[in-house]
Amino acid sequence: MGDEINLIYQVTGRLIKPGNLPITQGVIVYNVETVFNTRAAIRDDKPVTEKWLTIGGDIPEAFVVRVPIGMRISDVLALTGVKVPEHYVMFDGGPSMGIMKNPASDVVVKTTNALIIVPDSIPAVVQKKRTVQENLRLAASVCCQCTRCTDLCPRHLLGHPIQPHEFMRVLSNHDFQNIEPYFDAMYCSGCGLCEMYSCGQGLSPRALIGVFKSEMRKQGYKVPAGEVAPVPEDRNLRRVPLERLRGRLDLEKYNKSAPITEEAILPETVKLMLSQHVGIPASPVVKLGDAVKAGQIVAQAAEGKLSVPVHCPIDGIVTEVTGQFIIVHRN
Repeated sequence: MGDEINLIYQVTGRLIKPGNLPITQGVIVYNVETVFNTRAAIRDDKPVTEKWLTIGGDIPEAFVVRVPIGMRISDVLALTGVKVPEHYVMFDGGPSMGIMKNPASDVVVKTTNALIIVPDSIPAVVQKKRTVQENLRLAASVCCQCTRCTDLCPRHLLGHPIQPHEFMRVLSNHDFQNIEPYFDAMYCSGCGLCEMYSCGQGLSPRALIGVFKSEMRKQGYKVPAGEVAPVPEDRNLRRVPLERLRGRLDLEKYNKSAPITEEAILPETVKLMLSQHVGIPASPVVKLGDAVKAGQIVAQAAEGKLSVPVHCPIDGIVTEVTGQFIIVHRN
């Protein structure tokens, strides 16, 4: 659904080789909000200080609202009249690839797209709450090597050399002689289909692969460019219908229309994270007590690096500056 490599193939028929970026095939993938913000930057010289958020899930009415970046999620919910009941969780993003958030402490950043409130008993939540140790024990004791996770893997069906069932086998058996499945796992897109739909045993290949990939990146490992195998002739027969995926995750009842509301939301304070996406964090250029204006740069991008500045979304006074964030109180 969200993997750009699959999206590109579905729309254009172009295959992106493993470890390559879409631009190698003359393609760039943007989401709608990025195009919207690009237009605002070019035509109006307007920086990114706001986010359009979808708020949905088990609430009476889903909606899309525009909020300042840095706003606490608890303030967003309070000002829109949304509550998170006991035994419910909130996802930032979809239940498959999204991250569970703590409304009391987490804030809206540039990559926040949706706040989805669901019961903690649905399969998508149960899977994500398991620890690495629990997932390892389950893999060692339950995995029957049926290959279903590989058979339905979207990247595998594009000829990429990833086979989740082989990764599960070598990992659960502590096999370090056959290292190829480990390195092939680096081509995983993290879509979660293997654990959310494919596995009949309820195992979590994606979660374990994610931990492995994170550790490899910490060690400075970079995914090498590879070659693709031919796309299987039966690829279309192995694609999972969206309705069946939602049904498996017990989410169909939350599939609601979310109209846009133009109601202005202004918080008393914003907490502007210096690292909001990939790349090098920005560096503060303001100090405690400074008066700032909406749109003003409060943290500058790292020179010569993949980095972007942070702009303040409100008029206010700087009340705290650290190496991780800047807090501004509204005038």
